[in-house]
Amino acid sequence: MIEKELQRVDKTAMKSLEQKDVLFLYPQSSKRNTSMFVLKKPRTESSIGRVFILATVAHQLKAWKREQERAKEALGG
Repeated sequence: MIEKELQRVDKTAMKSLEQKDVLFLYPQSSKRNTSMFVLKKPRTESSIGRVFILATVAHQLKAWKREQERAKEALGG
């Protein structure tokens, strides 16, 4: 399901939005950048939907997720 979107937002626009519907602000790579990446809710209800992928891709993603979870346990978060 697509319930979030990654978007590059101008820093001045971000101030005027007051972080409305923003779920996460990504760290800036440079102070000189005039924009930043944010994870936010989609603008409209019609933007939320399902994405269909091949079964082999789904299995690979699940295996990758399990591998990440094991690494987190081993390394502690």
